[in-house]
Amino acid sequence: MCAVVVDVADLVAAPPGGGSPGELQLPYLAALRHNDCHYIYQALLALPQHFSPRLQRLVHRGVSFAAPAARVRKAGDDCLEAMLLKQEEELGGLADGLEGFASLDGPGAIRGCPACTCDYLWRPRSGKPQPVVNKCRKVVMQLLHAFRRLGSVLRGVLPPAVYVDVAARLVQGVCTRLIGEIMAMHDISVDESEQIPRILEDLVSGALDALLPPLTADTSSGKPPRGRDAQAQPGKLGAQRVQRAEQQPQHAQQQQAQALAEAMRRSLEEKTPSVMKLRELLELLDIRLLEIRRRWADGRLQALGFSAGEVAHVVAALFDHSDLRRDFLTQLEAEGGHGI
Repeated sequence: MCAVVVDVADLVAAPPGGGSPGELQLPYLAALRHNDCHYIYQALLALPQHFSPRLQRLVHRGVSFAAPAARVRKAGDDCLEAMLLKQEEELGGLADGLEGFASLDGPGAIRGCPACTCDYLWRPRSGKPQPVVNKCRKVVMQLLHAFRRLGSVLRGVLPPAVYVDVAARLVQGVCTRLIGEIMAMHDISVDESEQIPRILEDLVSGALDALLPPLTADTSSGKPPRGRDAQAQPGKLGAQRVQRAEQQPQHAQQQQAQALAEAMRRSLEEKTPSVMKLRELLELLDIRLLEIRRRWADGRLQALGFSAGEVAHVVAALFDHSDLRRDFLTQLEAEGGHGI
């Protein structure tokens, strides 16, 4: 009998026959297989406890199905991992459309103030390459649509904790790549410093919302009417009690759903630090050097994951030579910046 249980577990862990090999990389099917494997894993571990009196009369007291259960769980995890790798590849393909923000620099842009060596950026009116900007914004909309599609498919299938881990990994991958592409730019022009934040603004502000359930306002309080409403319905106290009794379970469900959505949001925000880092990087592209220096002195940039070398690279790429720039780069180099 125990051998039959092990054989069944091996059948579950084996790749399903029939169909194309890529079917299990589809988000919905991969999530279902992950859930099925984890359910069977828990059932196999619980078998000796559930049937211990009968099993002890048939086999030794130390019977366990931990090994086949581990194989089943690994099969589910491997399926989810293969789906994630596929989705990361597809999201990366969409991000390729940004082309490293190339050709965003419009004609006529002049860096630095022409009258002095202050840390202001002189922003003349210049022609913007609108086709390139529109193309980049279209890529951002495609990324948000991909996040919404994945959220609508996986949110109702995977357990909340697993779903948050999946969503965090995908968002982290995209935002980390965008940070890397911005940091790879050795000379950021005025037009680029203006256009990049505008292009990525919707992604930074909407990526988490696209993956999370909406936070709906609770309009049914489940409380009896008061004041004018109560006076306008005399003789209907019995109907009000029935309605209130029907509303209470619904109200409790709404509160639970709201609490779950808020908990998922907090957990996802904690597991996606690259979102905050990317948002801060976009702000650094469009603020004065004095403000960047103040944020570094306050420890804000360090708290968001910026190293001295990264801040020095941004400063060197954004601002022309000046005494203030040189002093700040020297300070960053002394605090551990590399490649300055």
